[in-house]
Amino acid sequence: MSRLIIIISCLLTSFISNAKPKPLPIETFSKASEFGSVKISPTGKYLAVMTQPNGKNSLMILDTDTFKVLHAINFPKNAQVGNYYWVNEERIVLAKEYLKGWKDHPEYHGELFGVNADGSQGEYLVGYQGERQTGTRIKKATPVLGTSYVLDPLVENKRKMLVLTIPWTAAKEPHTIVYEVDVYRGTRKKNHTFTFKNG
Repeated sequence: MSRLIIIISCLLTSFISNAKPKPLPIETFSKASEFGSVKISPTGKYLAVMTQPNGKNSLMILDTDTFKVLHAINFPKNAQVGNYYWVNEERIVLAKEYLKGWKDHPEYHGELFGVNADGSQGEYLVGYQGERQTGTRIKKATPVLGTSYVLDPLVENKRKMLVLTIPWTAAKEPHTIVYEVDVYRGTRKKNHTFTFKNG
């Protein structure tokens, strides 16, 4: 906890100019409330912190030795970062949410993105849009017509995670599908299907 306080303090001081000293406004001391959902990477090399610089969630990734901000993740327009998970030492998978002015809570359409701690290899992994690329032999993730959630990040497996998907179908018997998903490319294979019967 004390290490977290030090990190947050370093973040706050980064907003202060290196020019001649001047009294700090009282708002400076309340900025810690803007940081939340702190998650450390599996071996402690990185720290991810949720912030709200413009009234919507962004994610900052820091080096725990230097407190240097390595990468900041944010979405344009009314989209923001939702839940996120470390899926291995170098990579995060995060959900994309949408803010609607007339709703108390953001909307989630089941989209999952992956990115490395340094900001490299950003990829749309799971969602209704998928990756539609032509003229290449690289196999890309196809659209998933359903709402998907990270079921298990499988941290010990550097390339795979388990994703639970609730299909957008009008089937009489609701069911869910568990996929094994590549955290770098988004390719997937069905792991299990669960059907919930009435009565």
